[in-house]
Amino acid sequence: MLFFTLPLLGVSVIAIGALFAWFRIRSLRGPAVVHSLALIVGQNLPLAAGLRAAAQRERKPLRRILERMAQRLERGDSLATSLRMAYPACPGYIFGAIQGAEEIGTLPSVLRALASDERQRPPSRGISPAVPYFLGMLLLVPLVVSAYCIFIAPKLKDIFGDFGVAQLPTPTRYLLAICGAATGNSAWPPIVLFTLIIGVVQFTLWRYLTPRVPDRLQWLPAAFDALAWHLPLARRVAQTRALARQLPVLQAAIRAGHDLPVSLRQAARVDANYFARRRLRRWADAIEAGDDPLQSARRMGLPAPLLAALRAGRDPGDLGAALAYLCAYYRGLSIHWEHVLASLLTPCVVLTWGACVGFVALAVILPIVSLTEAVMARMY
Repeated sequence: MLFFTLPLLGVSVIAIGALFAWFRIRSLRGPAVVHSLALIVGQNLPLAAGLRAAAQRERKPLRRILERMAQRLERGDSLATSLRMAYPACPGYIFGAIQGAEEIGTLPSVLRALASDERQRPPSRGISPAVPYFLGMLLLVPLVVSAYCIFIAPKLKDIFGDFGVAQLPTPTRYLLAICGAATGNSAWPPIVLFTLIIGVVQFTLWRYLTPRVPDRLQWLPAAFDALAWHLPLARRVAQTRALARQLPVLQAAIRAGHDLPVSLRQAARVDANYFARRRLRRWADAIEAGDDPLQSARRMGLPAPLLAALRAGRDPGDLGAALAYLCAYYRGLSIHWEHVLASLLTPCVVLTWGACVGFVALAVILPIVSLTEAVMARMY
């Protein structure tokens, strides 16, 4: 059964990697779709006809998305619904921003903000070096450990018993117990592996095909968001990523002439951390109840750069300019945190696998001392 598990493990890792790559490639078409929509809406062209005209200049995958959107629009669907049905892998923050913009009538300004934000993003930096290392170790380490469990570990106890070693070191006993469980109960590795594969596939499908729905509490995304929001370092990363997505929409709504509460409610519809979206909605409620925007923002725990922008932007025009600076600031800060997390991933993976290999090496080397002492006692 173990010999069957190892090829299944390799095929599963390759299949999951291919699934992630496929969804990643599909999500990269989002900026092209946003750019096409921004051009069509900015020129006051009919959406369905403009999408069909834009589709003629694109390659087949993107052309198919634009044509499906045009078909949905001709049936009477909204732009957000057409986008979701024609392009299921559309990033959630784009879908949420367009859905909110349609409801309050700021679609041109929001599309311009999204297109500008995508143009200012740096080109793809590729995957972190830790990812192929982790996948390689995921294949190599089970192979080595399984070979050890099958061919070496069952004979160690007999060899030590023949030489009169009565008590093995604690790490060796633990390793032999693990190996005995693996070889004696050979049905559980495929079961555990199958469970992990199903979990990863379900998480992938949920992540890419089921974005957060505005104004609705979704328990699985909320659980991940709660974990990220209440851990010290993860909270800073989650807050930065949320503001990097919300501020361009907030700025676009304010420049379109909407007041701050309406703009905040639209920014809260962007696919971001649930607690970050709830904070914007509560801030909008407080302003509508008569509170000062700056004081209520301070009570909500909003970061200092945003408070400074509110102090400097008492006039809506000044606030729009201050928010433009904050958009660039939080975009760069979000990229910085991505670099930091990628840099932390590599040593964590190395230390984890190093601890596993060190335990196996210690469990193998320690009995050699006992074995040497037993042989020397027999000789002398």
